[in-house]
Amino acid sequence: MKLSAVADGGKRVTGVATYSNYQLISERGVGPGWVTIGDAFGFVDPMLSPGVYLALRSAEAVADTLAPFLRRRATPSPDELHTALRPYAARQHRMLTAWLNLVAHFYDGRMLALMRSGRNWIDEGPSAFKSAAQNHIERHIALQASGVGTTWRYSRALLRVLARYGMRGVTPAEMAIL
Repeated sequence: MKLSAVADGGKRVTGVATYSNYQLISERGVGPGWVTIGDAFGFVDPMLSPGVYLALRSAEAVADTLAPFLRRRATPSPDELHTALRPYAARQHRMLTAWLNLVAHFYDGRMLALMRSGRNWIDEGPSAFKSAAQNHIERHIALQASGVGTTWRYSRALLRVLARYGMRGVTPAEMAIL
């Protein structure tokens, strides 16, 4: 069946709604009698495939939090669960925020600009110092992209410092993904 057979003569009654940033983090991840995990808590652009990692990590964290209640074989009240799960929600919110920040570096061109700047620096003349710096930086960026180091203070600070001072004349806007 064609759509025209169902909607023939139909008329748009509102403008077309668009939403360019579908990455969202819930304002609350836990409440009395409920908790959110995975994409229900927050959705991050799948460009770096964080979704599976975040979903599994959040399910694991909730299970760890609920394990003492299962061992006690006691049914906790909604308020007890809420209190127990609050630290999980705070950690998950920090993790999602860190992912959003990392993905933003890709989309606004900072990550590609840093890569080009680093390559230009190495091409000016390799040295043991440059090789060590390159290995160190690549390791911390890779750890963030893998999910292992996404929330590590040092790795995040390194990326911020590089994005602010390490461009060496390379313009991120030229490499932005629109």
